[in-house]
Amino acid sequence: MSRFTLSTLALTMLASAATAAELPLYLMEVPPLTINSPDRKGIVGDVVLEAMKRAGIEPRLIVEPSPRAMANVQNKDNALIIPLARLKEREDKYTWIAPVARVSRAFFSLGQRADSFDDARQQFHAIAVSRGSAGLDILLEHGFSRDQIVVVNQGLSAPRMLLAGRVDAWYNLVLESQVLFKQLGKPTAPMGAPLGSSDQYLACSKTCDERVVARLAEEIRAMQADGSARRIAARYDDD
Repeated sequence: MSRFTLSTLALTMLASAATAAELPLYLMEVPPLTINSPDRKGIVGDVVLEAMKRAGIEPRLIVEPSPRAMANVQNKDNALIIPLARLKEREDKYTWIAPVARVSRAFFSLGQRADSFDDARQQFHAIAVSRGSAGLDILLEHGFSRDQIVVVNQGLSAPRMLLAGRVDAWYNLVLESQVLFKQLGKPTAPMGAPLGSSDQYLACSKTCDERVVARLAEEIRAMQADGSARRIAARYDDD
């Protein structure tokens, strides 16, 4: 066997190894983007799982609260995480593989509507925001004081506090907020203009196999180009 053939075979084996191993996939529950149910993992979750399947990568799903999941991925090698907003505060802490969904945030309130960050800073004295979320970083970046921000656990805590009058407003993802109000059996609280849009990424640990990164990015781009990512998202239109 020639030296060229041996080299080619070795490279092929290395590429196969990069896409055959099981990799941890940390999922932070942000419905409908990511859901921990037996047959559905949300818009982002289903797209990423399909991309991993096409790439020949077996996921080991780990569902954890956002702060713990982000910290664990930062401290590991070759650990995937979804859905993660790409912010400047996070830029050098992760490997950013590909954007999967574009999302909007807004202020929900029972009183005066806030259509700008300036309006919200002046009107609201207590704004609920999920711990470890991109929303917290966005508020701080736009000049909100720590005294104005009430950090709460992800999930139903914030809408319950808002409906009970314990906070003036809730700053959160529009899609997630609509799902949570529905879970409470309550109509959606009045919403201001969409503010603080961001892409939700599939990301990886800072140290991440370049072949895995390239292959997953390629598969997600292909799914977006052929319409399969859009068809997956359409399954959640009635949620």
